[in-house]
Amino acid sequence: DGPDVLAAGADLKASFCLLRGPYAYPGPHFGDLATEASYVRFSAEADRMGALFGVKATLVAHDLHPGYLSTRYARALGRPLLGIQHHHAHIASVCAEHGLRGPVLGVAFDGTGYGPDGTVWGGEFLRVDGARCDRLASLRPVALAGGDAASRDAWKCALSHLRDALGPGPAAATEALARLAACVPADAPGAPGSGQAAALLAALDAGLGTHATTSAGRLFDAASALLGLCASSRYEAEAAILLEDAARDAISRGRVSSAGPLPVSEAGGRLVADPRALLLRLADVGAAREPDAVQTAALDFHEALARTVADVVARLARGTAFDAVALSGGVFQNRILLARCRGYLEDAGFRVFFNRDVPPNDGGVALGQAWIARASTAAASGT
Repeated sequence: DGPDVLAAGADLKASFCLLRGPYAYPGPHFGDLATEASYVRFSAEADRMGALFGVKATLVAHDLHPGYLSTRYARALGRPLLGIQHHHAHIASVCAEHGLRGPVLGVAFDGTGYGPDGTVWGGEFLRVDGARCDRLASLRPVALAGGDAASRDAWKCALSHLRDALGPGPAAATEALARLAACVPADAPGAPGSGQAAALLAALDAGLGTHATTSAGRLFDAASALLGLCASSRYEAEAAILLEDAARDAISRGRVSSAGPLPVSEAGGRLVADPRALLLRLADVGAAREPDAVQTAALDFHEALARTVADVVARLARGTAFDAVALSGGVFQNRILLARCRGYLEDAGFRVFFNRDVPPNDGGVALGQAWIARASTAAASGT
């Protein structure tokens, strides 16, 4: 129990959530709030459902991203506000669904979320205990070029990751362009036009229009492009979907992956999992363009990530009381990854929880925000 709460959610797969007493009322799916029609419906439905269920919100929770329209909506209400980190909310949505109490170790894999350090998060290992969230590990941050278009153009993710994997210097830049051209031939659908890849690489080296990210979603996009599966998505997440399809084809043919976890080191006070060597191996396979090898490599990619999740969680749990692991974020809509992470974690003795009643993507963020808002008021009152 506690005060009534309105949680504004995120901007993509937008949905709000209302809390009254022990009940949570998630709103419907509104799509992308960037369209005026969606934003108007979002606001009107929040008012309608609030009146229907007698919710008189005294606290409004919102995403930390200052540019989100859902954040602007929350601020315009003129009520007390609570900003909540995006991936904290993802993990909290699992806690809310399953009634989890006490600290859990959350693995939040998605495309993008605003980090308090000003970078773009998306491959996170978090300790969540109610309103408190500590970042314990992540995927290796990489400078990503192309802005928001990189979520559509997988080749931009591939080139950014190749540049990171091959290191600085003009020889490495030339090699990155050559490897991309071998994996994504000029006649492939969505391939970069003449000079486009070189221009992007120049911008990347100059730090123009780039941002650091740990995004697991963009890592999937890079892998898909390097294997020659998708250079540019015609619909949301096409690159990642085709990568999962290729891995499923390998499984259906009886292939078994022997891929191990990514190398893990400590940097900046957290563990960091490094995909560089894996991506270079995928680029070698993609350049050869042998379908069976591509399918096996796609399966290896999934296996390596699942093994990495299990490895990092085990390292973080040493000497602690952790036994509950929550998996959330849009990347966990990938059934192969979810099943393998769950299996390896349960084999290691962890209790594994994931979203069932709300989506693991941003459609479930509002429920997590509401849960954190309630937990924050309970902590403030000492209950």
